[in-house]
Amino acid sequence: MEQPNPWETTGIPTITHTSQALSSSSSRAERSLSASDKRLKKQIQPRQLLSCTKCRERKVKCDRTKPCSACCARGLPKECHFVLGEGAEFGPIQQSLELRRLRAENQRLKERLLAERSSLSEGSETEEGSLNVRTNSIARQSNRQRRFRASEQIDSIYFGSPGLASVIADFASLQVEPKSLSHAMPRAADMYAAHDSMYPFPTLWPAMSRTQGLLQCLPSRDELYHYLDVFSQKARGFAFPYVPDDLAQKEVERFLENAEENAEKVPDLLALIFAALALGVQLDTFGSHKEAETSTPQNGSRKGEIFSVAAMQALRLASFTSRPTLKCIKVMIMLAPYLTNSGRFLDAWSFSGLTIRLAHSIGLHRNPRFLDPAPSLRESTIRRNLWWWLLHMDQEYAMTLGRPLGISGVGDCPPPDPLTTDPVALRLSEFFDQLTIHGRQILSSNQLTDSKIDMYTD
Repeated sequence: MEQPNPWETTGIPTITHTSQALSSSSSRAERSLSASDKRLKKQIQPRQLLSCTKCRERKVKCDRTKPCSACCARGLPKECHFVLGEGAEFGPIQQSLELRRLRAENQRLKERLLAERSSLSEGSETEEGSLNVRTNSIARQSNRQRRFRASEQIDSIYFGSPGLASVIADFASLQVEPKSLSHAMPRAADMYAAHDSMYPFPTLWPAMSRTQGLLQCLPSRDELYHYLDVFSQKARGFAFPYVPDDLAQKEVERFLENAEENAEKVPDLLALIFAALALGVQLDTFGSHKEAETSTPQNGSRKGEIFSVAAMQALRLASFTSRPTLKCIKVMIMLAPYLTNSGRFLDAWSFSGLTIRLAHSIGLHRNPRFLDPAPSLRESTIRRNLWWWLLHMDQEYAMTLGRPLGISGVGDCPPPDPLTTDPVALRLSEFFDQLTIHGRQILSSNQLTDSKIDMYTD
């Protein structure tokens, strides 16, 4: 018998084992290749674009708000666009939505602060109420009333820094001695107005009386001329830049000869007389070392208060808000220092803002030469004096309260007197003015905008 070949019998299983090994190694290689492909795909995935299109073009930093600050600074907020890819996890910050969210959060924090303050006030009130036996209904009513009063005491009046209030508070907090004086310093709102101060110009006469009630407030001739003399001697340079010609004794006598008819014709002149009387009474009180007149009833006489209220009533009869005149501006400038001297600085601040608006409405901020029709030389001098005195008052009030100026930089009214008498300096200033004008004309010929010209000339 033929013997079987041992190589054939043993070779068959070896072939099958090698094929299985090859197939397993190829599957492992495929798995490793697929994993590496996935890793490569993850690495090759495009990066998300976080900047807007314009910032990427210019290669500048983008703050990712829509519109971004860079596009807003270039004056093109509408061209600020963000490209969001598929599955983008981040998007631009919407400014309007973010502002609404911040405002809501701010309002919520304010309400929480008011609630905590009211709870503290209620706690102190309950401690005080334990000493006095009261019914529950009366206690609830008093708590409601006190809570309402507490909610009114909101620190909404702004006092900036630097200002007089902050300087005084910093000075009081200096530890120059073992004991500090900070406990004795009032709050800023209490420094410029009393708690019981009312509106400084209440209406004391019926609307139908017109000037009859006002003329009854005029003092006797001797007293009237005495207060006007005090005003002319002490108010110049302190409360008013000059003594108006309308307050001369001859002009006042001419007005008082037919007071009823003249008051109906020129109520602003009557207001000017009353304003000068109010300041004259106040300055006479200060000069005679008497107690200063304020809005409180227990201090001094009330002549100045009546005169100031009468001046404001005469201004109303003159329709000073719709038809202002130079006399109206003079009256309002006089009433502002009267308010500050009587302890009502915050009222004077608001009143000066109205005065500035009315001064703008009659063109006090413009050079009198450019007005149409051009005023006389005397009136031009008066306009320059009044405008620069308003500038002085505005700076004084803004520095005292730490608030922005009420008068903007728009205006070309020259000062009433030259700032220097040196002919070289005057000639040099004229040269610079002409050079600036010619330079702007040359730049504007190349179709440049005013903002670009301002950027180059500044």
